[in-house]
Amino acid sequence: DDEHEYGGNKDNYTKPEQAEDIGNSGQKLRIKVSQNIENYIKYKEYLTSIGYGNVVHLVAFGGWNGPHLPSGFSGDELYRKFKEVNTQSCLDKEKKFDASNDDDVIPIGDTLWDGMDWDIEGHDIIKHPNNEFTKECLDQMGQFSQLAKQDGLIVSMAPPES
Repeated sequence: DDEHEYGGNKDNYTKPEQAEDIGNSGQKLRIKVSQNIENYIKYKEYLTSIGYGNVVHLVAFGGWNGPHLPSGFSGDELYRKFKEVNTQSCLDKEKKFDASNDDDVIPIGDTLWDGMDWDIEGHDIIKHPNNEFTKECLDQMGQFSQLAKQDGLIVSMAPPES
C-alpha cells in the first residue's frame, strides 16, 4: 500500500498519527504534527489560567520547502482525517469523534486548533514539483476549507511566496 503524508516537516515531527485507509483507493493517509502536542496543550492551559483563554490557535499547512497536499485524496477525505486528529486529542476518551457521521459537528472549544492557515509555497530546488500548484491541490484546499468553515473553524491563507 502507498502511504501519503501531509502537514508538518518530515524532518521535524514529534507525534505521527497512525496511517489509516481512506476511501476506496486502498491508499493510507497519515498526518504528521511538527510540534509537541503535550507541550502545546499545556501552553494553551497556561494561557487560559492567566486570563488569555481567548487566544486563537491556528495550525499551518505547508511552508517554504514544505509538503503540498497528497494527490489521490479528495478535500473531504483530507478534512475528515484532520478533523479526527483535531478533536480526538481534546475529547474525553469515551466521547470519540465519529468522522463517518456528517452530523457529528466539532463542539466549539473542543479542538486542538481553532482553524488553519494555508501556507502552501514553493521549494528551493527550482525543478521540484512543489514549485507548481496543481488544480487537484487547489480543489482539495477549497473543499477542505469549506468543510472547516461549516464546522466553525477559522481558515486563512498566506500568499504562495516568501
